Amino acid sequence: FTFNPSYRLNEKTKLFANLYSAYKVPTLYQLFDSYAGNDSLRPEKGFIQEVGLDWSINKKIKGRLVGFNRKSNQTIIYTYDPQSWAGKYLNASEQINYGFEVESQFSIESITLRLNYAYTNGKTSSAFDGTGAPITKDSSYYNLYRIPKHAFNWQASWKKENWLFNLSGRVASQREEFIYGDAPVVMKGYAVVDLYTEYRLPKKSIRFFADFRNLTNTRYVELRGYNTRGFNVMAGVLFGR
Repeated sequence: FTFNPSYRLNEKTKLFANLYSAYKVPTLYQLFDSYAGNDSLRPEKGFIQEVGLDWSINKKIKGRLVGFNRKSNQTIIYTYDPQSWAGKYLNASEQINYGFEVESQFSIESITLRLNYAYTNGKTSSAFDGTGAPITKDSSYYNLYRIPKHAFNWQASWKKENWLFNLSGRVASQREEFIYGDAPVVMKGYAVVDLYTEYRLPKKSIRFFADFRNLTNTRYVELRGYNTRGFNVMAGVLFGR
């Protein structure tokens, strides 16, 4: 189901909510694999709630604040017996994710500034640890791997006549990377800055552009085992509208 009520407090402010359910059926492999399959698995079920405020002081200042909470039941995980190493898929955990996001936009003549910040947290409750090994009793632990708790994005644009400049950046806090059979690895936080500019020929559908990525040549890892680009540039010409 989906339920999306909203209420306009005044001409400039709106209160809204989004309530909806979700489910995920087990895969054929999880059901019928000859080694770990379990044909008694039930679908994972989730209930998501979002509540927020949307405001527009004028055409130059806008903003939005959203808080969210998601709860999943009957989460399917792979488990194993450390004595015999026999594995099996089970409905064995409960997941709760929560946080908030705030974004705003400011415009002053030919300059536009956009800001976005997101906080995400969560935990799982289960009688098994992250690798599927049984633990003595139901425990709660953090398991939002690869997701930073704090993420901040910003963008400053300047557009006048035939010129466009767009300076943007992203900041991500440290996050954890799952390691099977071992403790998670902590990935360092990072910050990157990009610059895009273009010039459009007057009265013609031709644009010259240059895209500068990772201006500070920051060395960082977003996904363990995969490289990321240092400072790089792409330039060219665009034809058409």
